[in-house]
Amino acid sequence: MADKAVHQMISAHAAGCIEKDNFIQFENYIRKGGELPKGELGELQNVISLLPTLLELEKPNDSVKEKIAARLIELKEETKAKLKDEKKTSFAASIKSQEISEVEKQQAQTDESANKLETKPLHSTAPKIQERGKVLKENNYAPDKSSRGILWFFAGFLFLLMIGIIIYFYDLNSRLEEEIGGIKNQLSGFQKEIESTNDFINEHLALIEFFNYRNVEIVNLSGSDVAPDAEGKLLISFRAGEALIQLKSLPILNVEESYQLWMQSKGVSYSLGLINMRPEMKFLKIRNIPNVPKEHIELFRITKEGKSGAEIPQGSTYLYGVIPKEHPQPSTRRR
Repeated sequence: MADKAVHQMISAHAAGCIEKDNFIQFENYIRKGGELPKGELGELQNVISLLPTLLELEKPNDSVKEKIAARLIELKEETKAKLKDEKKTSFAASIKSQEISEVEKQQAQTDESANKLETKPLHSTAPKIQERGKVLKENNYAPDKSSRGILWFFAGFLFLLMIGIIIYFYDLNSRLEEEIGGIKNQLSGFQKEIESTNDFINEHLALIEFFNYRNVEIVNLSGSDVAPDAEGKLLISFRAGEALIQLKSLPILNVEESYQLWMQSKGVSYSLGLINMRPEMKFLKIRNIPNVPKEHIELFRITKEGKSGAEIPQGSTYLYGVIPKEHPQPSTRRR
């Protein structure tokens, strides 16, 4: 396996973003006794652990919040309209089924009574009909009262049934609204996470790619007396010959001035280029870092120079910083 591919797989494994095929290939390489760079994985993990110190929390735009709120209101109105249509349909169907069942019962009773009359002989039914006529003459309003009682009974039954249906659908509507509200909150949370992830990837893509390099050094830049509020970070890879710089709170210069980055080694200042950062840029990439041993570097600094820069530092120093020294691990002695 090529040395570059091994370094890339180690970097991806340390960042937790190695693909499945690459992981299998990397695992087979290790099992077959492939050589690995000593200490590289630990160094990358230490560098990646410093990432949270470079990031800033950002809040979404007010326009995004307004769009999400408008969409949630539209979903709520659509859900309410669907629920109303379902209530009307189910209520009409239940009323119609009840009416049909009552009509069928009355029809069945009528048919049964008619069959009984047809099967009985005429001489036996005539006296009963005469007796019934006498009873009807004596009690003229008896049939009206019984029919009215039946009507009132069915009216009360339908009224209670309607109340029960209304209460059921009201409770169902409340539960559905609660579930919809929970789903909306979850969707809103997922959308915010996706947006924040996309923003992070877009804004810090150069930073993520830069940490694939080996032996990345982080230099904290502090403000001098002329710019006490200024600060910055310089990430430099001497092996790749590239660097990333992040600056904050530097004074704005006029069109005839510019900031210039310098690296000082054994009293000699090497220009690393002019600093021209736009407001929307998080990091500025610097290429063609001089091949100078890291232990010989004394200082990094940013000065104010003319528009086209200078060959040696001439203006005031606004930011400066040094490479942190590695502290030796204390040796443990056996007693």
